[in-house]
Amino acid sequence: MSDPITLHLQGYVDNLMGTKHFTAMAIVGRTMPTTIVASPGFPLDEVAIQSLLGLADTPNSTAVELMLSAEKTRYLLTTHHENGFILKRGGNGVVTVHTEKYWLIGLHDDKTKAEIVLNDMQRVASYLLRHGF
Repeated sequence: MSDPITLHLQGYVDNLMGTKHFTAMAIVGRTMPTTIVASPGFPLDEVAIQSLLGLADTPNSTAVELMLSAEKTRYLLTTHHENGFILKRGGNGVVTVHTEKYWLIGLHDDKTKAEIVLNDMQRVASYLLRHGF
C-alpha cells in the first residue's frame, strides 16, 4: 500500500484530471525529478521530465524537444512565470508549476487554454505550499 502522502498527491492528480482541462498530469520530485504520481498514460519518461525541468535552470532557452509517444516533439517556451513555465506546440501545451518539494506537470490540448491549466495547477500548488510541500 502507498504511503499517505503519495495517496494525497494522487488525489490532486485525479481531481485535476477530473476538470477535463488536462490530457495528462504528474507530480514529480523537485530535487530528484522522478515521477511520484501520474495520471494513466502520462507520456513523459524520466529522461523527458529531466529535459523539461532543465528549462527552469536555463531561462534563456526558447524550446525543448520532448519524447511523446516515441517521437520527438518540439515545444516552444512561451512564458516563464514566477514558479514555472508554459510550453506550446500549436494548440497543445505543457504547463509546469513548482512548490518547495514538487513539480506539477500538466499537458493539455487545443480545447483548453494554457492559462486555465495554469490557474488550476497554481491553486493546488498554493495549497501544497501552505502545508509545507
